[in-house]
Amino acid sequence: MNKAFILFVYAKVMLTRREQEKVFVCCEFEIDGEWTQVLVDDRFPCTLNKRLAYSQCHRKQLWVPLIEKALAKLSGTYESIIAGRCCEGLAIVTGSPCETLIFSDFIQQDQIWMRLVDARQNQFLMCAMCSNEKIDKTTFENVRLLNNHAYSLQDIYQSQDEQIKLIKLRNPWGGNFRWNGDWSDRSSLWNQYPQLKQQLLKEKNNRRDGVFWMPFQSFLKYFECVDICKIRPHWYEIREHGHFHSDQQMIQAFRLNIQQPTHIDITLFRQIQLNLRIQRSQLSISIAIVNVQQKSDGSLRIYSIPVVTQRGQHKFVSTQGFLQPGNYLILPFLFNPTNQPIENTRFNLGLFVFSI
Repeated sequence: MNKAFILFVYAKVMLTRREQEKVFVCCEFEIDGEWTQVLVDDRFPCTLNKRLAYSQCHRKQLWVPLIEKALAKLSGTYESIIAGRCCEGLAIVTGSPCETLIFSDFIQQDQIWMRLVDARQNQFLMCAMCSNEKIDKTTFENVRLLNNHAYSLQDIYQSQDEQIKLIKLRNPWGGNFRWNGDWSDRSSLWNQYPQLKQQLLKEKNNRRDGVFWMPFQSFLKYFECVDICKIRPHWYEIREHGHFHSDQQMIQAFRLNIQQPTHIDITLFRQIQLNLRIQRSQLSISIAIVNVQQKSDGSLRIYSIPVVTQRGQHKFVSTQGFLQPGNYLILPFLFNPTNQPIENTRFNLGLFVFSI
């Protein structure tokens, strides 16, 4: 069962010392692989001009400041939730498995495109990080893109002859500072393809909405990765926890029995301080699923390794795979090359499966 982000507004209304009505809201997040509830009221930090000091919504909606306040309470301060990674934010508010496609990890660009096509067909949420260490700030400004900034990836398009591949993005800040290259709003290329213009720009009514199209090749040049949040209505969700052993020769394993062909997404969460979510840790984690067969003497023989993640130095690593019927072991790894003391050895597993 996919347990999406939920807001509960409590029916009872409590009175403050000033005898004014005060509404309490309960927000539920997935923190380090565990569902956590946070209770907050409806009072927010404001400026001297009586405007919200932090996140704001159009039409005076309060759901964004409520989420922000709950996360700030959970993290200790508003300052501690500044910046971060898109995939972490998506995982926190949805509880769904998230995956990051780092473009430099792919040998062929077609592989990236096919992964984006698959994600779009499944209606997954996607965000893209605009960044390239080889391109200077002035170049980003000239093409009207914000460096080190997250954009929502809303759609993709491919012509029948596969000669045109486009990416639809949105700057969450809105405004008219957006891509001005090929296939931008005022690009002459649209006039060469009037039917395509009618199809893709027909809903373009507001030039300050931050939405634009750009070529796939330019997207790969100015962006470094895409975060995919895999929200599915029919997931079967399993949560487990354990501890990494100080002796790296010892591993806590979990048995998994698959009785029919199954798609699986798995995430390993390491419980570390929230203020370490942006920086890379000196330790790294990984997770593997191995197919095992029991020998006559009762011992297990590794038959294959169908699922394995790369080593990650952030709070969690995630991957997906397809498992045939059989017996498997889930193996979480912690790599500590310098043998430094580990304050918290606890980890959580999030397992999301659905049968084909």
